[in-house]
Amino acid sequence: MTAYCVRRDLFYTYWTGHSHDELAKNGTEMNKMLASTSYNGEALTSQPRSSRGSSSSGMDLSYVTERIISVWFPSSTNSHSYRQGQRQAAHMLTSKHGDNYMVFNLTEPKRALRNEHKHVKEVGWAQNLAPPLEKLCSVCKEIDSWLSGDQHRIAVLHARGNKDKLGVIVAAYMHYSSICGSAEQALDRFSMRRFLDDNVGPLALPSNKRYVDYFAGLLSHNIKINAAPLYLTHVTVLGAPCFQRGGCKAFLKLYEGQTPVYTSGVYNVSSGVSQFTVNVAGERRRGLQLRGDILIKCYHRGDVGRETVFACQFHTCAVADYTLSFTRQELDVACNDPRFPVDGAVELHFSPGPEGRHPAPAPTPAVPFTLADDPITRADSPFFVEEFDDEGDSDSGN
Repeated sequence: MTAYCVRRDLFYTYWTGHSHDELAKNGTEMNKMLASTSYNGEALTSQPRSSRGSSSSGMDLSYVTERIISVWFPSSTNSHSYRQGQRQAAHMLTSKHGDNYMVFNLTEPKRALRNEHKHVKEVGWAQNLAPPLEKLCSVCKEIDSWLSGDQHRIAVLHARGNKDKLGVIVAAYMHYSSICGSAEQALDRFSMRRFLDDNVGPLALPSNKRYVDYFAGLLSHNIKINAAPLYLTHVTVLGAPCFQRGGCKAFLKLYEGQTPVYTSGVYNVSSGVSQFTVNVAGERRRGLQLRGDILIKCYHRGDVGRETVFACQFHTCAVADYTLSFTRQELDVACNDPRFPVDGAVELHFSPGPEGRHPAPAPTPAVPFTLADDPITRADSPFFVEEFDDEGDSDSGN
């Protein structure tokens, strides 16, 4: 059973385990407390804001709230320093909380975690991607379930490398607790917001921001669930990415969940081209059916390999129109790449149903210069989360 198959009035029970009446009552009480409570910085928690590990490990252990802790390591930390840092973290956590803490690992599985900590739950997802929407919900529910089991329990969020994963989970849980939590947890929301501002900063990946917004909107009723599949017919890229002689050789790949469902031909986009369109439907009567978590990636086919031009994740349950547009600032990779036009954008066009008429494509759609089978265009992106061998001498953390 998946969220996009659930009727709107069952969304809350499915995603949160609470009834709609319970959420409405708690939300009202929470709003009253938030309206009457001022933000007083350090007074929000009796715990220390941050306790750093040794400079050799680079570990950063911070209290998010009194019962939620983050443990973060930079990607440059080598295996020896990482294991040393885990031992230090385990000693600090055990001396303070005994066995009453659970480590929620947001990155790839690591033996050092399981060796040093009694309770470890693997909840990670692939690097440089937003978590699937149901993963975001399930992690929030698991944290809430663990903390609700005993008032002495502590949740430890562990990540290595980019801090976006910590930011996504803390931001999502902040929204989750404001709907599902008690009125007494209002101060925790201030602590979580302060942690995000002071320790994480703005989320670097636009898709992460989008998925947190999806989650918050679905919880609050601001987004109406679309349970029907979408039928993609055309993808229009506005502007010419400058990867080769003022243009690029672009091709698209689409994934539904972790399954590749479409690969386009390679399009020769020359300098000065204002836009180009990929006809996904082709000669078929219907568009490409999509449902759930969708990833679209555009690559430049270089002479010896490929480079990502842009990537974008969205969930069909939050799409209510037949055109979905993303500006440069809303595209992963492209948002920080000067080779993508500042005023560039991507538009996805959908038909209203399997037999519906296709939306009119953009003027003068580009024609692929090759449709031949190519191992470089055919190769798929990795989605799996590998076991990290932390017994080696070094690790890139990517």
